[in-house]
Amino acid sequence: MRFRFGNRAQIPLWEKILLGVIPFLFAALLYNHFATQRLIENPRDKVLPSVSKMYHSMSEFVMKTDRHSGKQQFFEDLKASVISLIAGISVAFVLALFIGITAGSYPLINALVMPIITVFSAIPPAAIVPVLFMIADPGYELSILFIFMALFFVLVKDIVNQIHKIPRNLNTLLFTKGASELELGRENLYMILPGILQSLKINLPLVWFALLYGETLGAQNGLGTRIFILKRFSANDIIFPYILVITLIAVTVFYGIEFIIRKRYAWYNGDEK
Repeated sequence: MRFRFGNRAQIPLWEKILLGVIPFLFAALLYNHFATQRLIENPRDKVLPSVSKMYHSMSEFVMKTDRHSGKQQFFEDLKASVISLIAGISVAFVLALFIGITAGSYPLINALVMPIITVFSAIPPAAIVPVLFMIADPGYELSILFIFMALFFVLVKDIVNQIHKIPRNLNTLLFTKGASELELGRENLYMILPGILQSLKINLPLVWFALLYGETLGAQNGLGTRIFILKRFSANDIIFPYILVITLIAVTVFYGIEFIIRKRYAWYNGDEK
């Protein structure tokens, strides 16, 4: 009990879960309080809809079909956003891995590509929207391009920095033992991969911003597109559940990456026994 409230406190798992849930319960109670007060003053208030109102509105909206395609609109939005998210992250991750490892390993390549990578990483994607419109049409392509622009340059810089942090004597030791350039690159990749996944995890909010922003610029389907359209009608009883869906997907991806790091690279966080 001596270190119960100190920086070396040992907290049981059930207490960690309980302490983590408390802020969410407080936020829910706070929302319910203000929503109830507004509905008492104005039963038709749309700013803070009640939980029951959001449930019924979202239940009806999920079953609603598009009059042109005949498909359920919610699932079409969800599919469009997930496809754009996976495609954008995959393209950015693979290209950043290739260019980052090459630039980090060879000084000549580093001197050639890093100045332009640094310059482009400082430009917000939203600032070059007119240029992006010339490259891609509104829809899947533009959303994917926005995700790529938001993630690629950040990952390249982080990969190069991580490679430069690998001790030189470790590479010298591998060469001494007869390792080839390919084997050395494979070992370096193994050492930096958890750090790259960590960087991806940290930059996920930026990725989501890029996705939702890209979808508002003329896409036909997508979670961001639907929120943008519904906002014109002040349909917060559907917008808030859509935001909740986005949050659940984002949290799942976040902890999915964290799980991969802990299970596959236990040594990275010092979890290996």
